[in-house]
Amino acid sequence: MARLDLPEILATTRAKEKESEQRLVSIFLWEQGKFKQFLDLVKRREKNGYDSYFEAAMEMPIGRVIPLWQDYLAGIAARRSEILRLPLSATLPNENAFHKFAASYGISVSVE
Repeated sequence: MARLDLPEILATTRAKEKESEQRLVSIFLWEQGKFKQFLDLVKRREKNGYDSYFEAAMEMPIGRVIPLWQDYLAGIAARRSEILRLPLSATLPNENAFHKFAASYGISVSVE
């Protein structure tokens, strides 16, 4: 996992190629608090002087993001057994049940 190449993932343009890795990048953006900003930049077609929407959302060039990405991947690897405990899917009857479910697995559901 630690060998996932962020620039290569971001450069992928073909549908279905590296889809899982692209999802991981989306979660990375979310955890960095930059996902909404990324979507807004894409919607407005603004890169704010950066080469990509990703860099613009992160507000730094890719070279400065890579250490954060590597730390993120290391964190995933460290929590692997915990992550594998999660059910593949769950259907819950209401919001209260969802919050109890999330809490039981230590999932943060706070909104920015």
